[in-house]
Amino acid sequence: MDLKNIAANFNSFSRLLDDEIRSRIPESGQIDIEPEDKCVFHDDNDDRPEHRIVKAVFLSSDGTGYGLITEDEYCREATVCSAECCLSIDDKYNILRAVDDKTKPYGKTQKPMVCLGVVVGRPINGISLNGLEYLLDEDGEIEIFPSLEEAHQVLINGGVWEEDLDEFEYRKVMECPNCKQRTFVHLNENVTGCTDC
Repeated sequence: MDLKNIAANFNSFSRLLDDEIRSRIPESGQIDIEPEDKCVFHDDNDDRPEHRIVKAVFLSSDGTGYGLITEDEYCREATVCSAECCLSIDDKYNILRAVDDKTKPYGKTQKPMVCLGVVVGRPINGISLNGLEYLLDEDGEIEIFPSLEEAHQVLINGGVWEEDLDEFEYRKVMECPNCKQRTFVHLNENVTGCTDC
């Protein structure tokens, strides 16, 4: 293979990595990266070579490229730069791996958990250590209400006094878009991703 073809393949692979990194970044923000060794690149564009730690990767305003927020390894000075112009293939590959750690656990693109609604529960036999049993629908499945207010209204219509509504346990039903696994969590609990996939 002659040098011209080697250069063409190098540039092609470099652009491929750029496309892969850019495709991982949400349109509405950036991906913060932990300051691990794999996120460090050697910037020798200046007169004084320096190691810079990648702190975040973000999508450009027009969506055609991506940029980096970096920090000097020693003085902690922050810099925003265009990634495609200053990274080697090794650097890009390391950053892609770091981005994958945040967006593609176990090879799947991580998507936000979806809230399906609210379920109503109470301790089995009135003992909290026994876990919860849940209100069922006509088919014998756990009934999921669109909101806490609607769950309250069903309980009231079923004969529960309004002052007794707090005697029940309420949980959000969160579903993973990837594996469809469902999880019951407290109403004020935030779930960022599926633990199974």
